Amino acid sequence: MRNTLVRRPAVAGMFYPGDPDRLRAMAGGMLTEVEAGPSPAIGAIVPHAGLIYSGQCAAHVWKRLAIPRILVLLAPNHTGASASPGASIWLRASAGTRDRGRAAIRAAACR
Repeated sequence: MRNTLVRRPAVAGMFYPGDPDRLRAMAGGMLTEVEAGPSPAIGAIVPHAGLIYSGQCAAHVWKRLAIPRILVLLAPNHTGASASPGASIWLRASAGTRDRGRAAIRAAACR
């Protein structure tokens, strides 16, 4: 049976709008301000302090990236709620949520 655990947003409404439509509008507005087009990259460091603090800087990074089919996100573990104390690792989840809905997690690619 396929795992149906979904990683839900932990701080929606605190560091970014909790309402998905408001979040899309806010992020879309920030992305619209970036004129550069996407190009391939091996990696990128994207700030994530909170949309009102670092959203515009993050928009400049994301808008310039040609996003591949498989994307590896390395993220800090701010809560400590993980077997790995230094990173947020979700190998058991089948999907994570994002502004446009669910994003599949390919566990085999993570091993």
